[in-house]
Amino acid sequence: MHKIMKKVEIYRLNGDGTQSIIALCSLKNDKVICEGDTDMLRHLHGGIEDPGTGDSLFEKDGVRFLFALKSHFKSGYLLASDVLIS
Repeated sequence: MHKIMKKVEIYRLNGDGTQSIIALCSLKNDKVICEGDTDMLRHLHGGIEDPGTGDSLFEKDGVRFLFALKSHFKSGYLLASDVLIS
């Protein structure tokens, strides 16, 4: 049986206009695990703001953290995908 996996890709805009994935955050056992660029991981470990409540969210907050990434990273330089299901 294939288990459904939720994940978010975080992209950086390169100087030539292309995008590179710099981090991947996946939901595993109700907790988000992020992998990728060291500086980005440090930023994520420090928490992000919940756009609905203003509360700080951390990877331990699971799916709420995953869904908040798109709102947190929405600049032209850094952006996050929608929650992808595979």
